[in-house]
Amino acid sequence: TNLESVTVEKAVTMLGDYSFRNCAKLQSFDATELVEVGSYVFENCTGMTNITLTNKLQKMSTGRSLFNKWTSEQTIYLDFEEGQMPSTWNAAWNAGCNAKIVYKKAQATA
Repeated sequence: TNLESVTVEKAVTMLGDYSFRNCAKLQSFDATELVEVGSYVFENCTGMTNITLTNKLQKMSTGRSLFNKWTSEQTIYLDFEEGQMPSTWNAAWNAGCNAKIVYKKAQATA
């Protein structure tokens, strides 16, 4: 619960359920190679102002309430276009979350 910064090594591709739950002091999280996450991984991580999930995150084996208790003062950046989330994401991934969700903008085609 006293973690302030986390950098996940590239060899780590999965975070299990509740991995950083209640780490309210966590301010920085970097895990660009994540492929899969469990449920409630970032629940109550109220010290973070934002997080970015890359398009490598393709599977949420359980993935429920990943950002439970996040507030409207926090932002989740997603490297996906709105409506183009992977079908393997749990539909309740943002249940209990009040954070602003920012999707990647659609690429214009000429």
